[in-house]
Amino acid sequence: MKTLAQTFIYKGRSMWPCFQEGDLLVLEKVDFNRIRVGDCIAHQSSSGKQAVHRVAAQQGLLVTRGDAMPCIDSAMVKPEQVAGRVVEYYRFGRRRKIYRGFFGRIAGLFYRYAGRIDPQRAARGGWLARRIRSFSMAILKTIRCQGRPESLKLQGAGEVRVWSLGGRVIGQQDRNSGQWQIAWPWTIFFAIGEEPCERP
Repeated sequence: MKTLAQTFIYKGRSMWPCFQEGDLLVLEKVDFNRIRVGDCIAHQSSSGKQAVHRVAAQQGLLVTRGDAMPCIDSAMVKPEQVAGRVVEYYRFGRRRKIYRGFFGRIAGLFYRYAGRIDPQRAARGGWLARRIRSFSMAILKTIRCQGRPESLKLQGAGEVRVWSLGGRVIGQQDRNSGQWQIAWPWTIFFAIGEEPCERP
């Protein structure tokens, strides 16, 4: 019988854009022999820190890789290192499903290449994303200004200020910096940290 192991806040960019900074991940305990290629697992890395990567291969032990990383992890994962398998996550208060197994492999391939279209990247994908955003900021200004800031209680984060567009939460304001964190792929079209259009 599967039981929930724990929840924790994701940090880092190794699984971008499948997981983004601030996502609340939900893990389940799982037998080591039931883990499949394509699953996302939380495990203790060789440095001693907890990491979340996708299973890329099984060779007795697990070969893992971050969707955004250029190559597989150097160390294989042993049974005692596995904290659990990611079964779902919450982004800006909305529950999202995580694909596993075969469909997880397909999702990993999609994120690996689509995630390269990221304004924060220095490579060609970043250049393309910044070009797209420079045009869309003017073209989509009317749509962007239909968004409005709202206060929302998020699981694991208390009350936060979010940006809602057409009933969909696509951004969250950082309490400390005041900047807006926009979800991918919206970040391609709207500048991160840009204040949404306030309405009286």
